[in-house]
Amino acid sequence: MFSENKLNQKTEIIKIKAKGMQLDVIEIGKVLIEIQEKGLYKQLYSDLDRYVDAHKNEFSFGHTQARKFMTVAKQFGSLNSIWCCKHTRY
Repeated sequence: MFSENKLNQKTEIIKIKAKGMQLDVIEIGKVLIEIQEKGLYKQLYSDLDRYVDAHKNEFSFGHTQARKFMTVAKQFGSLNSIWCCKHTRY
């Protein structure tokens, strides 16, 4: 049996989670950029990719995904609230 109300509730959950996920990606990217720019990894790792890959199990992503997060942060980091709101319908 189709329940439009139940579908609308689930749609709202997805929208809320998606907005949070967008903000998380931007924030992770910003932190990675800071680690890179300040060279915080250099005492233990030769480069940022090795640092990320060493923590792959903890982060649940590797250096390829980390670079994508950094790209998103660079493109949308200063506009994160505008970007998220623009792509999320209320």
